[in-house]
Amino acid sequence: MGFIIISMGLYELMSVSACFLYITVYTLLMFCIFCCMIVFVRRKEESNEIVFIDNITSIGIFLNNNTLLSIIFSFIILSLAGLPFFMGFFSKLYILLSLISMGYLFLVVILLFTNIIITLYYIRLIRFLFFNEDKDIKNKQIYLSVKHSRSIYTLITTLFILNILILFFHNYLLLFILNNIIIFFL
Repeated sequence: MGFIIISMGLYELMSVSACFLYITVYTLLMFCIFCCMIVFVRRKEESNEIVFIDNITSIGIFLNNNTLLSIIFSFIILSLAGLPFFMGFFSKLYILLSLISMGYLFLVVILLFTNIIITLYYIRLIRFLFFNEDKDIKNKQIYLSVKHSRSIYTLITTLFILNILILFFHNYLLLFILNNIIIFFL
């Protein structure tokens, strides 16, 4: 949120277009996260009641048993963290470059420092989800009753492919946003 507020506060063409790129990428990534969370909903057989899997250990066991979903989920988390060569990195990079071009180096240092702290949190989350040794047998039984629809996996995979396409064509997306901002304000 700080990246958005600071880039909109500059009110320069490059910073506003970088802000719209960041909002687009962040919205797409959050939509992917919520689509992944749909998988963690199950029904009880006896009462037909909807139960959410809200225990992070249970989610970690489920992701360890589902390779495709775990790769997509880790890609999305690392992209939200803004690690290099993920699509979240390029959206944050354009905002930082617009701040550097305006001469706000102190804000760049503050944003980089907070981004390092957030990245450490995301990496800790991935480590806990994928590399946690859990010897509890009752958590493993929960996944025998989870039903997954093919349409949810198709949606998640399509969004993952869209994320990869934005990763490779982020320059064209930024130029498209710049062109539309110029047309809108003229």
